[in-house]
Amino acid sequence: MFCITQIASVRTYVIAAGILGQGFGGPLGGLVADIVGWRWSLIGQAPIGLLCLALAHWQLPASAKKIDSETRISLWKFDYLGLCAFFVSVTSFILGTTDGGIGFPSFNTSALLAVSCASLIILTLIERFGTKNPIIPPSVVSASGLGGIFSGQILYFASISTILNNLSPYLSRIDHLSNSAISMRIGISGLGLILGSVIAGRALSKTIKYRKLSLIAMAVSLASLILMIVRWANGIHGLEIHYCFPWAMGSGILLSTQFLALTICSPEGKLASATAVYYLSQQVGQIIGTSVSTAVLQALFHFRLDIGLDNLPLSNKNQVITEILRDYNFIRTLPPAIQEAVQSSYIEAYRLVPVRD
Repeated sequence: MFCITQIASVRTYVIAAGILGQGFGGPLGGLVADIVGWRWSLIGQAPIGLLCLALAHWQLPASAKKIDSETRISLWKFDYLGLCAFFVSVTSFILGTTDGGIGFPSFNTSALLAVSCASLIILTLIERFGTKNPIIPPSVVSASGLGGIFSGQILYFASISTILNNLSPYLSRIDHLSNSAISMRIGISGLGLILGSVIAGRALSKTIKYRKLSLIAMAVSLASLILMIVRWANGIHGLEIHYCFPWAMGSGILLSTQFLALTICSPEGKLASATAVYYLSQQVGQIIGTSVSTAVLQALFHFRLDIGLDNLPLSNKNQVITEILRDYNFIRTLPPAIQEAVQSSYIEAYRLVPVRD
């Protein structure tokens, strides 16, 4: 449908539309949550979802090609075993690395992570030997150039989710901002993503040298991360929150270039499968980044609290730390000196979030 130089431009519009939705959705969602509460904010998404389904049914064209009966996959031949193994692996990983594990007192973190690893091994065996229609085709994953693209998407989205998902709690706990105020500050990063995708679209429409542009994007993002590490070491002050803007711009460029690389490197007739694995890799990266970064931040916070509260007059220090980790708002019931020590401990724990990326 599109020539290779037009794909980047089309990809730009897709990214821009998605980021605009996220950019407006965050501030609006935060405003609605502040006014009527998170429950109505959540329920209010249902009509929007139904409207999107109706528009998709109305606007998206039906396939003009007739599908060969030999290549059509029936529901009976779908890779249900692989899907179940993937679900168990992801779910147990999330429960093992977040507070979700407390809902299963008979299992500890090690057991849940062991189940996740075992399920991942089973998934690999199923996809390689146990089905004719794998959800993650080995021929696609092992194709020249595609393995690196998929791995890069996992790592990059783990980085993105690590920073953005931990930035909101920081602004809430340290700067005491409302949901809408937090969304407005983080929404600047969305503009960086849009700008980056537009720059990539314009550049790639004239040349397909995506490797050079990818290196530039990674250099911009890396420089921004280094700036965050240096400047956020003692907390995020004022406009320093906007160091995320060039980092997001680099991310937008990289996403566009990597999708073009996917299109070029995909084996003939496998572009649809490669695209599915591409987006699946992004979701896996978000899951890993969110779960692991949350667990690491909690562990570091616990460690810093144990040190920071050691010299304060507390007869039940361990109980206080447990309550703080369970509900940060608990510090409002504590004396000002202890509140200050808790906030300092959280800042010291948070400073390693950009370092982890």
